[in-house]
Amino acid sequence: ETVEFSAKKNTISFVGWVKKEKGVEELIQAFLKINPSDWELKLIGPIDQVFFNKIEEKHHFLENKNIHFLENLNNSAVLQELAQSKIFALPSYTEGFPNVVLEAMATKNAIVATKVGAIPEMLENKAGILVDVTDEKSLYEALKTLSENDSLQHLLSENAFRRCAEVYSIETVVNQYLGIWISLESK
Repeated sequence: ETVEFSAKKNTISFVGWVKKEKGVEELIQAFLKINPSDWELKLIGPIDQVFFNKIEEKHHFLENKNIHFLENLNNSAVLQELAQSKIFALPSYTEGFPNVVLEAMATKNAIVATKVGAIPEMLENKAGILVDVTDEKSLYEALKTLSENDSLQHLLSENAFRRCAEVYSIETVVNQYLGIWISLESK
């Protein structure tokens, strides 16, 4: 066990606009279906109010169901949240090259994301689990499997971290972050 893995919490995190096109509804429904009392889902990012009201109407009191909306955080606060989280989910309908996926890799998250934009390439070599867009069933299965399987979680997060360091080390945010990890690990 490295220092930081044991410090992680049973958190599934999402970073981005909290709106339909980011697959947030599928994510919330998949999480509610797993219904884990010992896990929480944290959604970090600006909220599309119309969308949010619709979801709240449908599911009522999401806060009571271990679902937390953190709204907009600055980058270092986002990285702090990701550093504490075990699983990162990004079920977007479209993406280009999402930096947040790199950040999730650098912070050793087991990643579940849709097969859009550069994501499949980013998560090559077992660095995460890919699901189809709007495929709530696959998303549910991936999150359920990961939440129940510590060693798979660990394996995917280590693969992601290694791939991030090897392939994307040119990314400055990641470099800063790797610097923090490396100083932690050498203590």
